[in-house]
Amino acid sequence: MTAQATAPRRSLSLRSRLLAGLIALTACFLIVMGVVSSVVLGKLEQDQFNADLRLAVRQPITQVVKETDGFAAAYLSLPSGTYGVLTPDSTATTEMSDLFASLAKRSPRLAVTDMAARAPRGQPFTLRIPGQPPLRVAWRLMLASPATTGGYMPDGESIIIVAAPAGRAPWRRHRESRSRWRTAPAPAAGTRHGPCR
Repeated sequence: MTAQATAPRRSLSLRSRLLAGLIALTACFLIVMGVVSSVVLGKLEQDQFNADLRLAVRQPITQVVKETDGFAAAYLSLPSGTYGVLTPDSTATTEMSDLFASLAKRSPRLAVTDMAARAPRGQPFTLRIPGQPPLRVAWRLMLASPATTGGYMPDGESIIIVAAPAGRAPWRRHRESRSRWRTAPAPAAGTRHGPCR
Protein backbone atom coordinates (compact mmCIF):
# COMPACT_ATOMS: atom_id res chain seq x y z
CA MET A 1 0.00 0.00 0.00
CA THR A 2 1.59 3.18 -1.14
CA ALA A 3 0.99 6.48 0.53
CA GLN A 4 -0.31 9.15 -1.72
CA ALA A 5 1.77 12.25 -1.81
CA THR A 6 -0.19 15.26 -0.71
CA ALA A 7 0.39 18.49 -2.50
CA PRO A 8 1.66 21.19 -0.18
CA ARG A 9 -0.87 23.95 0.51
CA ARG A 10 -0.05 27.18 -1.12
CA SER A 11 0.16 29.96 1.42
CA LEU A 12 -1.33 33.31 0.64
CA SER A 13 1.01 35.80 -0.79
CA LEU A 14 1.96 38.83 1.24
CA ARG A 15 -0.14 40.98 -1.02
CA SER A 16 -3.23 38.79 -0.50
CA ARG A 17 -2.77 38.79 3.25
CA LEU A 18 -2.43 42.56 3.32
CA LEU A 19 -5.56 42.90 1.19
CA ALA A 20 -7.53 40.57 3.47
CA GLY A 21 -6.38 42.48 6.53
CA LEU A 22 -7.33 45.77 4.94
CA ILE A 23 -10.82 44.47 4.08
CA ALA A 24 -11.34 43.21 7.65
CA LEU A 25 -10.14 46.51 9.10
CA THR A 26 -12.41 48.47 6.79
CA ALA A 27 -15.39 46.29 7.73
CA CYS A 28 -14.73 46.83 11.44
CA PHE A 29 -14.38 50.57 10.88
CA LEU A 30 -17.68 50.74 8.99
CA ILE A 31 -19.48 48.77 11.71
CA VAL A 32 -18.13 51.07 14.42
CA MET A 33 -19.01 54.16 12.41
CA GLY A 34 -22.52 52.82 11.81
CA VAL A 35 -23.09 52.25 15.52
CA VAL A 36 -21.67 55.66 16.46
CA SER A 37 -23.73 57.39 13.78
CA SER A 38 -26.92 55.70 14.96
CA VAL A 39 -26.27 56.75 18.56
CA VAL A 40 -25.40 60.33 17.64
CA LEU A 41 -28.34 60.75 15.27
CA GLY A 42 -30.69 59.25 17.84
CA LYS A 43 -29.41 61.67 20.46
CA LEU A 44 -29.77 64.63 18.10
CA GLU A 45 -33.30 63.57 17.18
CA GLN A 46 -34.27 63.21 20.85
CA ASP A 47 -32.77 66.60 21.68
CA GLN A 48 -34.72 68.18 18.82
CA PHE A 49 -37.87 66.38 19.95
CA ASN A 50 -37.46 67.74 23.49
CA ALA A 51 -36.74 71.24 22.16
CA ASP A 52 -39.92 71.15 20.04
CA LEU A 53 -41.89 69.94 23.05
CA ARG A 54 -40.56 72.75 25.25
CA LEU A 55 -41.51 75.25 22.55
CA ALA A 56 -44.97 73.75 22.03
CA VAL A 57 -45.91 73.91 25.71
CA ARG A 58 -45.07 77.63 25.80
CA GLN A 59 -47.32 78.50 22.86
CA PRO A 60 -50.51 80.53 23.44
CA ILE A 61 -53.60 78.34 23.81
CA THR A 62 -55.15 79.75 20.66
CA GLN A 63 -52.03 78.70 18.77
CA VAL A 64 -51.96 75.26 20.43
CA VAL A 65 -55.52 74.65 19.29
CA LYS A 66 -54.76 75.63 15.70
CA GLU A 67 -51.41 73.90 15.27
CA THR A 68 -49.31 71.80 17.64
CA ASP A 69 -46.92 70.26 15.08
CA GLY A 70 -48.30 66.82 15.82
CA PHE A 71 -48.38 67.23 19.59
CA ALA A 72 -51.50 66.56 21.65
CA ALA A 73 -52.56 69.02 24.36
CA ALA A 74 -54.89 68.99 27.36
CA TYR A 75 -55.71 71.15 30.37
CA LEU A 76 -56.83 70.82 33.98
CA SER A 77 -58.64 73.81 35.46
CA LEU A 78 -57.55 74.01 39.10
CA PRO A 79 -60.42 76.13 40.50
CA SER A 80 -63.20 73.97 39.01
CA GLY A 81 -61.44 70.64 38.62
CA THR A 82 -62.65 70.32 35.03
CA TYR A 83 -60.30 68.96 32.41
CA GLY A 84 -60.39 68.45 28.67
CA VAL A 85 -58.40 68.23 25.46
CA LEU A 86 -57.34 71.04 23.15
CA THR A 87 -56.45 68.89 20.14
CA PRO A 88 -58.27 66.11 18.26
CA ASP A 89 -58.80 62.80 20.03
CA SER A 90 -55.84 60.41 20.00
CA THR A 91 -54.12 57.85 22.19
CA ALA A 92 -52.09 60.68 23.71
CA THR A 93 -55.17 62.74 24.65
CA THR A 94 -56.73 59.64 26.24
CA GLU A 95 -53.65 59.12 28.39
CA MET A 96 -53.51 62.77 29.40
CA SER A 97 -57.19 62.66 30.32
CA ASP A 98 -56.50 59.62 32.50
CA LEU A 99 -53.75 61.57 34.25
CA PHE A 100 -55.95 64.60 34.81
CA ALA A 101 -58.82 62.41 36.01
CA SER A 102 -56.62 61.30 38.90
CA LEU A 103 -55.24 64.80 39.55
CA ALA A 104 -58.75 66.30 39.56
CA LYS A 105 -59.50 64.31 42.70
CA ARG A 106 -56.82 66.25 44.57
CA SER A 107 -56.63 69.82 45.78
CA PRO A 108 -55.09 72.36 43.38
CA ARG A 109 -51.95 72.55 45.51
CA LEU A 110 -51.47 68.78 45.52
CA ALA A 111 -52.16 68.56 41.79
CA VAL A 112 -49.40 71.08 41.07
CA THR A 113 -47.09 69.33 43.55
CA ASP A 114 -47.66 66.03 41.76
CA MET A 115 -46.73 67.52 38.40
CA ALA A 116 -43.68 69.29 39.85
CA ALA A 117 -42.50 65.96 41.30
CA ARG A 118 -42.55 64.46 37.81
CA ALA A 119 -40.50 67.27 36.23
CA PRO A 120 -39.91 71.03 36.52
CA ARG A 121 -42.27 73.21 34.52
CA GLY A 122 -41.47 73.23 30.84
CA GLN A 123 -39.06 70.28 31.06
CA PRO A 124 -39.94 67.12 29.11
CA PHE A 125 -40.43 63.86 30.97
CA THR A 126 -41.77 60.41 30.11
CA LEU A 127 -45.29 59.67 31.28
CA ARG A 128 -46.03 55.98 31.79
CA ILE A 129 -49.57 54.82 32.45
CA PRO A 130 -50.08 51.05 32.88
CA GLY A 131 -51.41 49.45 29.72
CA GLN A 132 -50.67 52.54 27.60
CA PRO A 133 -47.69 53.47 25.40
CA PRO A 134 -45.30 55.95 27.05
CA LEU A 135 -45.63 59.64 26.25
CA ARG A 136 -43.07 62.41 26.20
CA VAL A 137 -44.72 65.25 28.12
CA ALA A 138 -44.09 68.86 29.18
CA TRP A 139 -46.33 70.97 31.39
CA ARG A 140 -46.85 74.52 32.62
CA LEU A 141 -49.19 76.64 34.72
CA MET A 142 -51.17 79.49 33.19
CA LEU A 143 -53.86 81.93 34.25
CA ALA A 144 -56.64 81.35 31.75
CA SER A 145 -58.99 84.09 30.61
CA PRO A 146 -61.13 84.64 27.51
CA ALA A 147 -58.44 86.94 26.15
CA THR A 148 -55.69 84.33 26.51
CA THR A 149 -57.58 81.15 25.62
CA GLY A 150 -60.22 82.25 23.15
CA GLY A 151 -62.88 80.45 25.20
CA TYR A 152 -61.37 76.99 24.80
CA MET A 153 -60.84 76.63 28.57
CA PRO A 154 -62.46 77.72 31.85
CA ASP A 155 -61.09 80.86 33.45
CA GLY A 156 -58.57 80.64 36.27
CA GLU A 157 -55.28 78.89 36.92
CA SER A 158 -54.80 75.75 34.87
CA ILE A 159 -52.24 73.05 34.21
CA ILE A 160 -51.44 72.68 30.51
CA ILE A 161 -49.71 69.57 29.20
CA VAL A 162 -48.44 68.89 25.70
CA ALA A 163 -47.33 65.42 24.66
CA ALA A 164 -46.40 63.03 21.86
CA PRO A 165 -45.59 59.31 21.80
CA ALA A 166 -42.14 58.71 23.30
CA GLY A 167 -39.47 57.74 20.81
CA ARG A 168 -41.36 59.04 17.81
CA ALA A 169 -41.01 62.59 16.60
CA PRO A 170 -44.39 64.18 15.89
CA TRP A 171 -45.42 64.99 12.37
CA ARG A 172 -46.25 68.50 11.27
CA ARG A 173 -49.95 68.94 10.68
CA HIS A 174 -52.35 71.86 10.84
CA ARG A 175 -55.20 70.72 13.01
CA GLU A 176 -58.33 72.45 14.29
CA SER A 177 -59.67 71.55 17.71
CA ARG A 178 -62.98 69.73 17.61
CA SER A 179 -63.99 70.60 21.15
CA ARG A 180 -64.74 73.61 23.32
CA TRP A 181 -64.41 73.57 27.07
CA ARG A 182 -67.43 72.69 29.10
CA THR A 183 -68.00 72.34 32.82
CA ALA A 184 -69.79 69.35 34.26
CA PRO A 185 -70.82 69.44 37.92
CA ALA A 186 -71.80 65.77 37.76
CA PRO A 187 -70.18 64.21 34.69
CA ALA A 188 -71.50 60.98 33.32
CA ALA A 189 -69.23 57.97 33.03
CA GLY A 190 -66.89 58.21 30.09
CA THR A 191 -66.83 62.00 29.87
CA ARG A 192 -63.56 63.90 29.98
CA HIS A 193 -64.47 66.28 32.72
CA GLY A 194 -64.77 65.86 36.45
CA PRO A 195 -64.92 68.23 39.40
CA CYS A 196 -62.33 68.27 42.15
CA ARG A 197 -63.29 66.44 45.27
